[in-house]
Amino acid sequence: MKPVRRWLAVIPALMLLISCSSPQAEPSPNEPSPTRSAPTIDPTSTSPSMPPDGADTANWKSFESFNISFKYPPNWVIRADDDGPSADPKNPYRQWEIVTDRGFAIATFEANSAKDTDGDTDHYARTRLETREVAADLHTPAVFVAEQYVKTEPGNAADEEKKIVLFLSTADRAQQRGSGPELSYFMPRADYYSILESTEDFAQAAGFDDDSVDLAAAREIMQSEVYWQLREIMLSVTSR
Repeated sequence: MKPVRRWLAVIPALMLLISCSSPQAEPSPNEPSPTRSAPTIDPTSTSPSMPPDGADTANWKSFESFNISFKYPPNWVIRADDDGPSADPKNPYRQWEIVTDRGFAIATFEANSAKDTDGDTDHYARTRLETREVAADLHTPAVFVAEQYVKTEPGNAADEEKKIVLFLSTADRAQQRGSGPELSYFMPRADYYSILESTEDFAQAAGFDDDSVDLAAAREIMQSEVYWQLREIMLSVTSR
């Protein structure tokens, strides 16, 4: 009987030793901490894709008009708008088209614009997609803006046009865009109201119907190559 009593005394000690040496369960690295909440993403602030690997703007060409310049891809062209003002190159109101290698005139540039919004009574419901500061030291600070909007005619709300537009704007005016028509201009020089803005061909160049670009389509366009190319063109604007 004595040996039995001796083993009975040892068993609890062995059980205690085993429990102390057993590994404790660790939380999975893929599981969120119970004391933190997962971050939320604003669905209207989609981040565009970065340029493709190896993309380099160092070999881009430069266009200049009235001491205002920007860079553009070497296989694209800048041409005078045939429907614009006089062909005189000394005319500061001359309108230029930025044309891709596939023939899409995706943006227009005017060194100094005389446009206005007279006669436009449409209603605009705007969603800001992206805003970036232009690095150049211009006369007035400028920003690059990507915007999706829904345009309706007064008294005809059922007839909607959904579009995407990229443009440069003075920083203050970019914050004041409301539901009415807005001119998208920036001021690289004193008393110059320049326009650099995408056209309806821009959405088509990305493979979309230019009148039917809802938010989902706009976010897809933001992931396209033509989007970052036009964005880089606009951000490259300088003045001397």
